[in-house]
Amino acid sequence: MYLGAHVSSAGGIENAIKAADKYDINTIQMMPTAPMRWATKPIPQENINKFIEQLKQSQLKKILIHGIYLTNLARKDKKLFHLGKMGLVVYLDFAQKVDELIEKNSIDCEMLGICFHPGSQKELSYEDSIERISYGINWILDEVKGKQKLLIETTAGMGNNLG
Repeated sequence: MYLGAHVSSAGGIENAIKAADKYDINTIQMMPTAPMRWATKPIPQENINKFIEQLKQSQLKKILIHGIYLTNLARKDKKLFHLGKMGLVVYLDFAQKVDELIEKNSIDCEMLGICFHPGSQKELSYEDSIERISYGINWILDEVKGKQKLLIETTAGMGNNLG
């Protein structure tokens, strides 16, 4: 059985794994960067190495990364749309690197992918918003090669939110 929670990575991404061990859970959802800041820079390899070293000592079996809350692939504004895409590229790249190190080190843990809220239809029609989200997802998947997945988190009953 898998039991998990959304845990904090404040103070270092390896702290998410420490939280899993503290709460005696084997599955986590985490954000490797601050949830209300644009994630546009790659996560340093040194930080990823600390994450892997902590993971080697952990009971953790499943990891899910959650996209930042600022992402809205239904945005009309080109700059904000691009920042949202880049944040997901950074997270997919992180997940891919972690997954490769999990495999290389024979760690019994699975990186599940990146879940994210696709956006909110505010400035565009419903149809144009869906098309914009689709374009954004395809662009992201073209940018990052590997087996990591983008998982669209549903937002049932949330006004103009899509997904």
